[in-house]
Amino acid sequence: MRSSLSYTALAAILVASASAQVTQYAGPSPNLPTVNLDFDNPFVPDGPITGTDPAFTNVGISQVTLITQGGWTNTGDTASPGVSGVMGQGLITQLGGLAVGGATAGTSLENPGAGDGWEISFASPVDEFQCIMTDQTGMTFDVELLSGGASLGTGTFVYPGFGSLLYWRGPSAFDTIRITFPNGTGGVGIDEWSFGNGPGPQPPANDDCANASPVNFGSNVIGNLFASTSASGSSCGADGADVWYSYTAAAAGDLRFDTCGSGFDTAIEVYTGTCGALVSQGCNDDACGTGSVVDVLGVSAGDTFLIQIGGFGGAQGTGNLEVGNPPAPPPPSCATTIFAANNGGAAGGAVFFDMFLTQASSFSGLLTNSGVTSGLPIGVSVYTCATTYLGNEQNGAAWTLVAEDDGSMISLGTDFGSPATFVAPFSLPAGTHGICIVADNFTTGSQFNHRYTNGNGTNQNFSSVDGVVSLDLGKGQNTPFSSAPFSPRVWNGQLCHGGPVAPGTNYCTANANSTGATGSMAASGSNIVANNDLVLEANDLPLSSFGFFLTSTVQGSVANPGGSEGNLCLGGAIGRYVGPGQIQNSGTTGSISLAIDNTQVPQPTGFVTIAAGESWSFQAWHRDAVGGSATSNFTDGYEITFN
Repeated sequence: MRSSLSYTALAAILVASASAQVTQYAGPSPNLPTVNLDFDNPFVPDGPITGTDPAFTNVGISQVTLITQGGWTNTGDTASPGVSGVMGQGLITQLGGLAVGGATAGTSLENPGAGDGWEISFASPVDEFQCIMTDQTGMTFDVELLSGGASLGTGTFVYPGFGSLLYWRGPSAFDTIRITFPNGTGGVGIDEWSFGNGPGPQPPANDDCANASPVNFGSNVIGNLFASTSASGSSCGADGADVWYSYTAAAAGDLRFDTCGSGFDTAIEVYTGTCGALVSQGCNDDACGTGSVVDVLGVSAGDTFLIQIGGFGGAQGTGNLEVGNPPAPPPPSCATTIFAANNGGAAGGAVFFDMFLTQASSFSGLLTNSGVTSGLPIGVSVYTCATTYLGNEQNGAAWTLVAEDDGSMISLGTDFGSPATFVAPFSLPAGTHGICIVADNFTTGSQFNHRYTNGNGTNQNFSSVDGVVSLDLGKGQNTPFSSAPFSPRVWNGQLCHGGPVAPGTNYCTANANSTGATGSMAASGSNIVANNDLVLEANDLPLSSFGFFLTSTVQGSVANPGGSEGNLCLGGAIGRYVGPGQIQNSGTTGSISLAIDNTQVPQPTGFVTIAAGESWSFQAWHRDAVGGSATSNFTDGYEITFN
């Protein structure tokens, strides 16, 4: 077992506070510098041990009692030391820790059923108890503290990772601790017991606004270990355990406050004013992963700011507060043609052009020239086709509707860019795409007639300053995808790109794997069936573990299927991506990915094709090992509705 334990501020991070009466912390505790009981130092032979053995009583434990509620269960492990010999179902020492032996000689070690566990009584009251629980990760357990037979409270916790050192405190000293497993679990043992007396963890000096710690321009070490939670909280996140900092600007300009890369999930709010009269200048949660960013513009020299940093959901740890200047704005991302119409089409007509993208991009709206009197409602729809519009002007089957305006579109008159905001952004991968803009919103019925410019060879190509979007224009048409097109016609308008839009959404809850993290699903590409460019991703997996993706049109929730440590988030007919090259190894990145074919989706009865309008859910299964034993786990689920 562990031979040395060093105390650091980070190691003393508060893990959870399941109730106001019992609090769990990550050790080592500063009050418990030595281990009271470690069965392999001095060595206690493997095998049966009574609850009043000298190994217990000589170090101040009056008795250890096995709690049996659900019934300890056979694990099938008959090879481990300590299981041969004469014993009833009871306490045994096992590889330097306390475990539970089988009911008869030669049978296996036991796993706890619901409510099973241990009760440890001390010869004199203690303020805290510390230990390691072996052979478990992500397991739920209860801790109850008692004094003179009276309960001081119970806390429910989740074991954060294999071999984690934890300690517990109550509102006052206790003489008995009960550790039980309400849902049952895999094999467990207890090792490296420490207990004693000492003060509880103290909050940091900048725990409240009135004692805000000054920070400098540049990098500043921050931490919220053992901080309390301000009554006001923050306005942008379920944060807790907040601490306060202050900064006075040395020069005029714009400021950025960020906690990117910190060791805990932060939320940040920046204020002017005084502690009794705070004025928020911005609040953020998760602008950069689990870090947070707030920009304050137009700062004057001498302006003072109060900065509140808390942990999302009460998370605690150490990190960094960077005070600096926001980055320069990116180059313009809009491809703008011309607004000098010399021609026009029929109401509800179409314009065609090709768009080339150097990277995957999303579009949330556009500007377009309308021949409708200023102030009147108009409407627009956007279609795409693969590669180019050329040759597809009269082939409606080649086009996919990807966006409509949200019904608020109003004409600004001829030769002005009338703005359209889409109901939802659409995303396209890098490459060439045919674009058709129809002057008709089929939901609202609002139409207009395009105003466009005759092409002359020198006015038909436009690009955004950042080079991401290039337009090659184009043709006009009075009846979309039907009548003969007019050529060349140059659409009068503007398209601005953003980052790629995630094609789906996460759902379902994953259990932690052996890394202590939960595996997560993501995807890139688009949810447009015709694009057929979807790439599934699974992240935060154990290194060098094999895994594959699953899919179904039905969601579900099955805990620990087939003895897995995870949750199956799919139901109905479940397909597995296990064809050649589809079973992947997470390698040194802890992730796998797979480009899928929308026409070859596996199902138990064979392959099927995804159709527009269908919703499919995806999940990844992967191998894992807990306590040296092979097992498996799952990521969360990911739902995609296809267009």
